[in-house]
Amino acid sequence: MRLEGRITMRLRVRNAVKRFGDKKVLDGFSMDFPEKGMVCLFGPSGCGKTTLLSSIAGLSPLDGGAVEGNRGMKISCVFQEDRLLPWLSARENIAAVFRSRGDGLAQADRWLRRVGLEGAEGKLPGQLSGGMRRRVAIARSLAFGGDLFLLDEPFQRLDARTKKQVMELTGSEAEGRLGILVTHDAGEAEAMADVTYILDGPPLKIVAIRQKK
Repeated sequence: MRLEGRITMRLRVRNAVKRFGDKKVLDGFSMDFPEKGMVCLFGPSGCGKTTLLSSIAGLSPLDGGAVEGNRGMKISCVFQEDRLLPWLSARENIAAVFRSRGDGLAQADRWLRRVGLEGAEGKLPGQLSGGMRRRVAIARSLAFGGDLFLLDEPFQRLDARTKKQVMELTGSEAEGRLGILVTHDAGEAEAMADVTYILDGPPLKIVAIRQKK
């Protein structure tokens, strides 16, 4: 799916089943997503939100059912883990998502400034605090761009001021596209989401739906 004048197919989850041993995390779960906007999956830890997101990303194959509309999408992910390459600097971790190294390094410096990490460009992940590593991971995802942003507890370990700034940047970059935010933080859901699905589980189920006023 591309948003450059092409006909788009909406993202849908149909009768999804996912087991881990004897535990069913998804058991016939279905959900339709809008073509654009920020959708929040809000619920307690361990209810199945991350499993659903991984299935949408194609990283965790379903045992039954299907995800429709994600084929051909350029998908950008922020995982719960930072997943930075420890032998690369902050700048090089971001540059790695670009085809051209030269362009990637220049773009990486710009993105690091946008998340307030100027001066940390040459530092390795092990030399950064947890919050700084988080910002590098977010900057890498936003630099990569795409049709679909999958954000799994993206703002953890950020102080209140930095979180506000990075949330505003993320919302701005995702505007006009589809974003799926996984969180159990009510403030993040209220600030960012156009629609919030209140979830419980496992197995994952929709308890309520809240539209942004």
